[in-house]
Amino acid sequence: MNQQPIIRLADIGNTNIKIWINGEVKIYPLYKFNPSIIQETIYFISSNPNMISKLENYPNWINIDYLFEAETEYKTLGIDRVVAIDNLDCGIVIDVGTAITIDIVKEYKHLGGYILLGKKGVFESFQIQTPHLKIEHRTKLNIDSLPLFSEDAIYFGLFHSIAHFIISLKSLYNIDKII
Repeated sequence: MNQQPIIRLADIGNTNIKIWINGEVKIYPLYKFNPSIIQETIYFISSNPNMISKLENYPNWINIDYLFEAETEYKTLGIDRVVAIDNLDCGIVIDVGTAITIDIVKEYKHLGGYILLGKKGVFESFQIQTPHLKIEHRTKLNIDSLPLFSEDAIYFGLFHSIAHFIISLKSLYNIDKII
């Protein structure tokens, strides 16, 4: 009986490393991740230049960013964003991580994009500016109701500002596909 090969892929960002092994994803905080714990071959992309340099010392970690491309005039487009738009004909691509990126593609050309502060950054900013607000992680919110607590209002403000921004981009660029 032929066994399927085990494929290991990694997306290394600025906060976490996400490793996909045959359909299962494991997420590790970058600050405490040690690449030597994985002995098998792993193919990766990384928007983090420090990690790329570090992984050069591990021959089983293979950088595959050269496999992806984007037609764009954007000068500093990260590989994570390039992978997300590679071979896309038309669409608005949203990636939520340390930052929230929104990229616009039409006729296979990347027109440009936006970078917004991610949830953690927004909440940390509020904690610094208004330390009396105790912003706790929420798993369920009814985003159609009007918030009655400051903590909920911060969540709703973040969500609605991003959602309405995307809706305006959809109309502005006449794009139906949102990824």
